[in-house]
Amino acid sequence: MHVLYLTSSLSRMDGWGNYSRNLITQMKALGVQTTVLLTKDGPQDIPSDITAYRVLSSAANNYRKSFYVLLDFVKVRSVIKEKRWDVVHCLTEDLMPAAALIARRDPLFIHAHGSYALYPLTIAHLRPLYVRAYLRATKVLCVSQFTCRLLLNHVQLENAEVLTSGVEFDCFHSTSEALKPSVNSSLVLSVGAIKYRKGLHISIRAMAQIIQKYPEVRYEIIGPIVQQGLYKELRAFICDRGFEKKIRFLGQVDEDVLLQKYRECTLFVLTPVNQGFFFEGFGLVYLEANACGKPVVASRGCGAEEPVIHNYNGLLVPQSDVESTVEAIEYLLQNPQIAKEMGENGITRARMLDWNNIAKSIVELYKAAL
Repeated sequence: MHVLYLTSSLSRMDGWGNYSRNLITQMKALGVQTTVLLTKDGPQDIPSDITAYRVLSSAANNYRKSFYVLLDFVKVRSVIKEKRWDVVHCLTEDLMPAAALIARRDPLFIHAHGSYALYPLTIAHLRPLYVRAYLRATKVLCVSQFTCRLLLNHVQLENAEVLTSGVEFDCFHSTSEALKPSVNSSLVLSVGAIKYRKGLHISIRAMAQIIQKYPEVRYEIIGPIVQQGLYKELRAFICDRGFEKKIRFLGQVDEDVLLQKYRECTLFVLTPVNQGFFFEGFGLVYLEANACGKPVVASRGCGAEEPVIHNYNGLLVPQSDVESTVEAIEYLLQNPQIAKEMGENGITRARMLDWNNIAKSIVELYKAAL
């Protein structure tokens, strides 16, 4: 079986890229032949063992989208002279109109992650392109029940189903003695871009209350600064309270540092908020923390409800509710045995959603479509 994948990135440094890279790597391990079409201006981080062509121009959702979709079709046919694939799979929503045209009569799979699965449906000149792609698809694979419900509220589909994201379980669940946390660790960790939708303005305010009550606790945030204004606002809040050494932004870090921080922390917290049509579609970071045996705190009313099962592998709190977030964090800090049990449940949850299992499910869908 040969699958043609379309994605905007294969970089580990962004969500779409990390997802695409992991899925394609697992497909190759399962014996699936892969060819990848990438956007021309995307990240340069392409694994040497993946056959990829940087030819696509139609990712931008502007008034010239239709023109660039046609241009991509022509360029793909000129670059890949002889059609070799059996299935076309679009891994990022911004490329689905091009994928629908390139697939022609071949089985077409579209992944719907979150915000950008819905946002184009609200724009008059984009909606027909995206509706046509959704209807043309053999399967629309939504990463969470939440994403699926919202999508079906905007377009009537009979071909949508939920298939969650996966996690590199073996990568995060290491038993290396050198990477185990210290017994006295009092670190609370967040991993996410510094932007409003990630809810860091909620978790930082909650952690300020926690630190006032438990001075030994530290809070560290890993992720790129996307919204400078928000970052400056959060920094001012921290500095006004004298917590510069207690609440720290680490920026983007390499994989070894990320793994170390996951294992060092006592618990993980990320409390995203919905912002119009922009929302958390899933939340892979919760599974990464779970794979390291850590309980998590997440928000209700978004895709985080898919990886996080309340009172099993973590706690769910109402969105934008600082006090409920404080209570959840404090509960886990005050009840280490319950936190430990949730962390162990998290390992079970993460193992179940390992990429190998997710990839096998997708292969079965491919086979059924052929």
